[in-house]
Amino acid sequence: MVEAGRTKNYPRGCPMKGCRPLTQDEVKDILESFAGEYAARDRCLFVLGTLSGFRISEMLSLRVKDVSLDGRVLDQVTVQRRNMKGKQQGRTVSLHPRAQAAIRDQLQALAAAGLTGRTCTCFIRGRASTSP
Repeated sequence: MVEAGRTKNYPRGCPMKGCRPLTQDEVKDILESFAGEYAARDRCLFVLGTLSGFRISEMLSLRVKDVSLDGRVLDQVTVQRRNMKGKQQGRTVSLHPRAQAAIRDQLQALAAAGLTGRTCTCFIRGRASTSP
């Protein structure tokens, strides 16, 4: 029997052919692969995306003021309606402690680069690097 939104012979939650969850070893390898100037950004995007379910466009829309207040990373993040697919409504997600730690590291990297304003984007644009 095939459940709605699920293809036969694929795990629960994998509606696309060929889709499967990452193993713990694969996640570890990915997290260890981030290096270079944008390592904190790339790690934060990966951790936040996997633990929150936000789309990449939703994460890229986040500003410092959306994720922190008075230097403290918030417990919840809200993506505004205008930045959501379909633009029907915004979405608020509680942050996992690992996602909060990744955001904290990213905010420290931004501060080290001199990007400290509350309206500053959380994720500066640049080429991703996975080699030292």
